[in-house]
Amino acid sequence: MRQDTSIVFNLIGPVPQKERRLCADLPNVHFTDWLPQNDLAERIAQADLCLAGHFNARIQKACRTIPGKAYIYHAMGKPMILGDNPANHELFDENGKTVYYVRMGDAGSLAEKIRQIALHAVQ
Repeated sequence: MRQDTSIVFNLIGPVPQKERRLCADLPNVHFTDWLPQNDLAERIAQADLCLAGHFNARIQKACRTIPGKAYIYHAMGKPMILGDNPANHELFDENGKTVYYVRMGDAGSLAEKIRQIALHAVQ
């Protein structure tokens, strides 16, 4: 999503330096290390869309579990993107307002879904 500078990504939590360097020239990608719970809740509340995951299809556990942050985003009523796996479907129905699914292991699918949601929000 290098060309989509109108979409800003705030990544919170530990991100290895290797990945940070890959994004060094991107003005719309911001990294924040761990935050206290109150500060994290404020940042989530400010978000237009949250990436819940799990997105890596090669990790078997990711295909069998619901990410913990999905519960937080759901409780806060935040729109989120989830990896399309059986575990996530046990609890969350895609509704086109707060829950969206993407094919796991497909960065293009994730990017396209983010673009669709951003475009819909503008209309």
